[in-house]
Amino acid sequence: MNRMLIFTVVAIIALVLVGGFGLGVGYFSARSDSSWLKWLKADPPAARSLGPTVSELEEMGELVVTKVHVADVLEAEGLGHRGLWLVRGEALIAVNMEEAELTDKDDEKQSATI
Repeated sequence: MNRMLIFTVVAIIALVLVGGFGLGVGYFSARSDSSWLKWLKADPPAARSLGPTVSELEEMGELVVTKVHVADVLEAEGLGHRGLWLVRGEALIAVNMEEAELTDKDDEKQSATI
């Protein structure tokens, strides 16, 4: 019984101290003159990509699509028959950017070799 009472008192004191510290941090961090709490408000480390990400490369797939206008006449002969085909329309030629890799990057020219 005696140990349980001591344990309970110690636990309550610890909770009060931790709670008080938390309230103090909240109060003092809102003040502009709280220079002693700067380590708590430190900016997170900045990270930036050294090149385009995979999703950015996939979005670039739209940039490497070429629309080609096609107009041609095909003629064929064989087995006593002759045929002509008129081909006319548009075609899209694209590159699959899912397997693209960045091989070179030039920050000054703002260009990359993929």
